[in-house]
Amino acid sequence: MKITSFKWLIPWLATSGGLTWLAREFLFEGPLAQDVEAWGGFFTVFGILYAIVLGFVLILALERLSLLRQTIDSEINALQDVRDFTIYLDDQEETRREIWRELLVYVRSVVEQEWTEMRHPSRKCDDDTSPELENLMKATNKISAANESDSVALSAIIGHIGEITTFRTRRICTAQEHTEKQLVYLLEFMSYVLVGGLILTVVQSVFVHYMMVLSTVIAVYFSLKILKDLDHPLSGDWKVGPSPFQKLVSSLEKHIS
Repeated sequence: MKITSFKWLIPWLATSGGLTWLAREFLFEGPLAQDVEAWGGFFTVFGILYAIVLGFVLILALERLSLLRQTIDSEINALQDVRDFTIYLDDQEETRREIWRELLVYVRSVVEQEWTEMRHPSRKCDDDTSPELENLMKATNKISAANESDSVALSAIIGHIGEITTFRTRRICTAQEHTEKQLVYLLEFMSYVLVGGLILTVVQSVFVHYMMVLSTVIAVYFSLKILKDLDHPLSGDWKVGPSPFQKLVSSLEKHIS
């Protein structure tokens, strides 16, 4: 985890520590100290609710990240299959090389153009076929099914190109999905209430009180930071990079050269 993560945590720890000191110094007398049982019941219910909401939101975010990675792997496999099935073409070397060139153009466009656009927050889900894929389809259309081997290769290549268009749309759309703002606001509100309640909780031991407050602040801070990173899967500590496509670019360049 980057050092900047801890840098932004320090002000929160200092603020919560200062508020805890103020609470112990000025508020731990009178009615507040007499409501220990009420505080206990409140935190039992509120803590369970907070854990359920936080766990639910984090699981959804982790599933989106897992889906994005699986989609990228599936898209890479489909691209490799298109490349490999051209081997079954008999006496069609020029067509084979043209398909490879169009594959290379498409994969380069993913690395050099689409990946940057996917990271832009205003990018919308693109469910249309890209010009690069259309050119790949046109190159595939030049295959002459002169024998059974060519027919099998043509059918397989067409099927895999259809999969590529599906995986491309899913990749872009999944990368643009985020946790609903209402859920984020709810988590932030519940986090403030949880920490504030612990600060106001009457605890006899100073050490135990500070440990409860500061450890909760750390846990809440990193939970929300993890959620933010998962909501932006192309950056941050959980970053998904374009390295699989870059490796495929190198492989295609070797085939063409």
